[in-house]
Order: sequence, then structure tokens, then C-alpha cells
Amino acid sequence: MLSRLLLIMFSVAHGQEGDFTLLSEGQAAPFEGVLLSPEASAEILSSHEEQEARCALELEYQLDLAGTEFKLREELLQVRLDTIEDQQTFLIEQKDEEIAGLHRIIEKQSPQYKWFWFIGGTALGGAIYYGIDQAIGSAP
Repeated sequence: MLSRLLLIMFSVAHGQEGDFTLLSEGQAAPFEGVLLSPEASAEILSSHEEQEARCALELEYQLDLAGTEFKLREELLQVRLDTIEDQQTFLIEQKDEEIAGLHRIIEKQSPQYKWFWFIGGTALGGAIYYGIDQAIGSAP
């Protein structure tokens, strides 16, 4: 009974629609083929199931491995992005401080000194021009 079941399962599992028969010991086979004991048939069937299970496990492992690698790369990119954003924020703060310092320096120069420098520059320029003109004009 077990051997019949195994042979039927074996032929159905492998999609074969060939001839099969059950033989008793000493009987001649009615066709050419392979004769398997019930234990060998069971081993072939279980081997097929074992290979399917191994394939499923390997597939699950490879998918998990790829998912883990993807997650790691995603986390590394996020760390790089955060670092670049922090660096950019730091540089902007440094530039803002530099600009504020330059504004303080400009504000320290009061508006009254602007006219002083303008008048002093004009007077000095006129005096230099007059000196050069006198030096050139009195030359022989």
C-alpha cells in the first residue's frame, strides 16, 4: 500500500505521465525503466522536498542579506547627509558672525569723521598740487 502511494506521488510530483506498475519479488517488468524500492522512492520524494526547503531558505537568506545591506547603505547616506547639513550650518554661522563683526567696525566710524576726511583730503590734494606747480614753474 505504501509503495503504491509513493509511486503515485513520485510520478505526480515530477509531472511524469508514464507507465508504472508494482512488482512482486521475482516478477518480470512489463516495460523498460527503473525499478525503485519503496525506501528509494521515499528518499527521492523527500530529497525533492528537502531541496525545495533549502531553496526557500536560501532565497529568504539572500533577501534578508540584501535588505540588510540596503538598510545599512541608507543609514550611512543619512549620516553623511546629517554631517553635511551640520557643516553647512556651522559655516553659515561663522559667516554671519564675520558679517556682524564687520558691521560693528563700520558702525564705529561715526559720520562726522567722513567730512573731516573729505575736507582734509581736498586740502592736502590742493597743497600738493600747489607745491608741484610752484616747483615746476620756478624751474629754469
